[in-house]
Amino acid sequence: MRSSLVRLLPLAVRRRLRVAQARWRTLDQRTPYRAVLRQAERHGPVGWVSRWCGRRYGWALPGGARLIIDRPSEWMQSLILKEGAYEPEIAALIRHHVVPGELFVDVGANQGQHSVIAARAGAMVHAFEPLPRLADRVRANAELNGVSGRLVVFGTALGATTGTAYLYENARLDDGSHSLLGGIPAAGVETHQVAVTTLDEHFGGRSLRPHLVKIDVEGYEAGVLDGAQQTLASIRPMVMIETGDRLADQLRESARSVLARLVKAGYRLHRIHTDRPLEPVTLDDVTGELANYWAVAD
Repeated sequence: MRSSLVRLLPLAVRRRLRVAQARWRTLDQRTPYRAVLRQAERHGPVGWVSRWCGRRYGWALPGGARLIIDRPSEWMQSLILKEGAYEPEIAALIRHHVVPGELFVDVGANQGQHSVIAARAGAMVHAFEPLPRLADRVRANAELNGVSGRLVVFGTALGATTGTAYLYENARLDDGSHSLLGGIPAAGVETHQVAVTTLDEHFGGRSLRPHLVKIDVEGYEAGVLDGAQQTLASIRPMVMIETGDRLADQLRESARSVLARLVKAGYRLHRIHTDRPLEPVTLDDVTGELANYWAVAD
């Protein structure tokens, strides 16, 4: 309806609207627009305007993708407003390594920042996010970026076997702490029964082959890799994975045992740093602290 009404306006007016919209989108890095978005949780007209801006225009990420910002107190959105992107080092690696037309797999997509960055770079994207409201957020961000045609959201979790499991939704300002494993401190916990599949099952009957797989599943990395053995052995995608001893000990796993699966499959490991290049590491270098790793098949 809105676009139909715009087409009824005189050509000169439509041109001025396009110019105004282009200028509006360049305000992202300026303090006034950032300040506007930070008012989204206020009541009254100020909050309404802020939420409208955050949902209609979002925030410009590196590479030109945009992300909806309507809850600035949430940890991830607050970091985006402060630093320009969440996990900028991960975003940079994705932009550098995705290939137009190839498949990027986002396991634990959360709000979809990495998915829309890859899709805007021309990649096909399969995003896995089992929490329904976050899966809807990924779809909304895909629509905002005009990439719904090549970004597919699957509302399932990935694990070692197919079936069902309980997902723990933690009442925290950190919206990225939900997991198939309980134990993260939170004011409250809500459980959801979700479907679980495996990467091997997902790609077993498809012609698409993943080029890059990102795994961020809050402690359940061992399960995801156990369900991806055929994919790792035959397709050999690059793997980006966050892991640590936190929560993994519930599976009798550790960061080292998780990464050992990749080494056994013939992958070389690199640690991802925020302030310096990729660092080649061996299993002996791996500690229990939560960290991001880049794995490439020999």
